[in-house]
Amino acid sequence: MWWSRNRNIYLALRLTLAQLTPFFFAFPNFRRSRRTLSLHFNIMALKIRLQRHGASHRPFYRMVVTEALARRDGRFVEVLGTYEPQAKRPEDELSVKLDRVDYWKSVGAKPTDTAASLIRKARREAPAEAETAEA
Repeated sequence: MWWSRNRNIYLALRLTLAQLTPFFFAFPNFRRSRRTLSLHFNIMALKIRLQRHGASHRPFYRMVVTEALARRDGRFVEVLGTYEPQAKRPEDELSVKLDRVDYWKSVGAKPTDTAASLIRKARREAPAEAETAEA
């Protein structure tokens, strides 16, 4: 659709020049017309999803935080973990930084279905690893 290309959400506040005086230097990004000031804020939608790496028939995935409009293997904000479905040892299959996942979810990042299932799997495996470390 024509609107799906530009999903930036702009919050436009219109202030008269009399209201502008105390706030003039508070906002560096402004556009001024004759009588109004418009403030534009970009709101970035974040996703937790998988990037595919590896060779043909031998996939290797990184779990990353990325902007929703970025390409699948494109730019990302932070790497949260790895997933290797064909790993030789089961303990090497999935590694996730759960504290960082919790942080990004609290900030508003939404995991995809596959990433959410891998996060649930990592949470189930975390207590089992803690018990083996204590023993």
